[in-house]
Amino acid sequence: MSTEPAVQTVALNQLRLSPKNTRQRRDPEAIESMAASILHHGLLQNLIVEPATNEPGVFEVLAGGTRLVALQRLQSEGKVPADHPVRVLVETNGQAIEASAAENLVRTRLAPADEFDAFKALADAGKSRDEIAQHFGVARIVVDRSLKLANVSPQLFQIFREGGMELDQLRALALTDDHELQHQAWFGVKHDWERMEHNIRSRITSRDVRASSAVAQFVGIEAYEAAGGAVRRDLFDERNTWLCDRQLLESLAMDRLEAKAQALRDEGWSWVEAHLSLDYSELNAYPKGFPDDLAETRPLPETDQRKLAEARARIAEIEAIDVDEIDDPAREAALNGELDDLQELVDDLESRQEQALTWPTHVMERSGCLVRIDHFRGQMLVEYARLQPGQKIATDGKVAGTPDKASKGADAGKRAALSRAMEDRLHMHHRAALRDALTNDHGLALELLLTHLLTALLDPGSTSQRVFAIRLDNPHRTDTHGKSVELADVVSSPASQAVDAKLKALKSKLPKKAADIQAWVATKSVDELHELLALVAAATLDPTKDQARALAQLTKLDMREFWKPDAEHYLNHVPKSLAAEAVAEVHGKAAGEKVAAMKKNEAIAEAAKLLAGSGWLPKPLRGPGYKLAKPGTAAKAAQNKAKAPAAPAKQKPVTAPAKKKPAAKKAPAKQPAKKPKKSKTKA
Repeated sequence: MSTEPAVQTVALNQLRLSPKNTRQRRDPEAIESMAASILHHGLLQNLIVEPATNEPGVFEVLAGGTRLVALQRLQSEGKVPADHPVRVLVETNGQAIEASAAENLVRTRLAPADEFDAFKALADAGKSRDEIAQHFGVARIVVDRSLKLANVSPQLFQIFREGGMELDQLRALALTDDHELQHQAWFGVKHDWERMEHNIRSRITSRDVRASSAVAQFVGIEAYEAAGGAVRRDLFDERNTWLCDRQLLESLAMDRLEAKAQALRDEGWSWVEAHLSLDYSELNAYPKGFPDDLAETRPLPETDQRKLAEARARIAEIEAIDVDEIDDPAREAALNGELDDLQELVDDLESRQEQALTWPTHVMERSGCLVRIDHFRGQMLVEYARLQPGQKIATDGKVAGTPDKASKGADAGKRAALSRAMEDRLHMHHRAALRDALTNDHGLALELLLTHLLTALLDPGSTSQRVFAIRLDNPHRTDTHGKSVELADVVSSPASQAVDAKLKALKSKLPKKAADIQAWVATKSVDELHELLALVAAATLDPTKDQARALAQLTKLDMREFWKPDAEHYLNHVPKSLAAEAVAEVHGKAAGEKVAAMKKNEAIAEAAKLLAGSGWLPKPLRGPGYKLAKPGTAAKAAQNKAKAPAAPAKQKPVTAPAKKKPAAKKAPAKQPAKKPKKSKTKA
């Protein structure tokens, strides 16, 4: 019988990894966690080693390589000495590979769900994350990730525990702490493939902007966060970061672009437009009026020239270093980080050098500039000496043709437009008002639902064998109750609140059990059934922007009763030029020019004051009843409307609007006689 080898101690600096060690690849996270464990608990399990063949006193580690690397890391950080004693078991009987394989393969660990629960139990008991990390001997990031996963909706976490969900799917759901949004991402789909990790991730971040996008790089995450913007970071993949407030991001970007645009106007260019984005076809709509060789390049300021030269020299030094000669991974990482920062500085200075141009006066008087964001590098670009759409250079060198969208006055050349995010926001207000209108127009609700059902029935793709093949979602709830929306003005709008109140009232009346609903419905009159049908139609209404405009015509919707151009939710999120245009429409050109000349914060405050109570609407919300005969009449019309006597009790039958219209806004008299409408009194 062979004698069992005894455990002994060996100095840390006498140990090295054996080429026979089975585990060839080590997880950096596992090394970090092991180092934390050793520092807190000590080395709980000895290493298995064998004497080195040609180096007396040196031992090669057969099993326990991760522990050795963790100890070496602690030594490099000065947390343990080089001669730190390490308990080892010396193998001398030729069983080296078997010993290594046995330790690496014969292991058990808690199920992931149980691990996450264990971390959460300590957190619920009041332990800090650092204390939990020390208790389990793991790195802090492991605790952060485990608690993030344990915070997923209990219903979804149970599905994971029972094997109905993969870990990567749970990680995708953990991108949000909003349990309702998690449920929508998991349960609100028809097919299993829609629950794949990347599909879940896409649904949760659908309203966000990737940090790698051009506009996010242009603004910078630090500046965005300093302005109060929320950031969604993926704890499981540091490459994935999203900016949650698109409106704020685009507003910050437009502020920078407009500042540059104003500087160019001050230089003497006849017009300047700032754009968040311009694709190839949009850019080509502005033809080049004059060649670039007419411009002279201005040298950078001396300080910038010195920075550029120093950065280039340091880049050359770093690139000359032989990577193979760098033993310390931390130093290599630091050099790579420095190289990235230097290259970013060089790119910025070179871009500024390219844009530092002096143009002849006659070019500036006859053409203009486009200020935009480079989609590839996320930097500001200026397109000089451009003509407006519809213009060209005549043979005599003068500009010929009339701009397709000419603009005059203080805002000439800005051609600012609502961002896509603001258009979506206004569309949500439009949808909310339409839903409210539909709850009061039972006949129209019935028409729309029947149209939907008949269209689905006649669609050759409808092959379901069920009695009914209609699937109901609740986009009203998605618009107003999901934390991910983060649009308080939509949630608190009069229309959303009205629909909410009716849905809550209905819910309080419904039987507690689904099986009892049919019997409850059977007790209702035809009028009550129409009211219920209208409410269901309203909650499920989800029109596109074009459909919403058509429905607004049909319902004679007046959005002035549901939306106001305040500073917090509208004016702060659009270019200053659009605020000035709005003021000009209401109070005249002089008032608009005055606002345009102010600094942005002052301009927004002044515009909010001048637009308050005016009834002004942005173009996406204007309906058939909206009309400004001439600048300055909207505010007066709003005052007259407030003083107007109440409308007569009897009106010609019309398709019901969301709110009662003033007498001056009567709908056309021709309506189908077969559809008398009920009283429009609000619930």
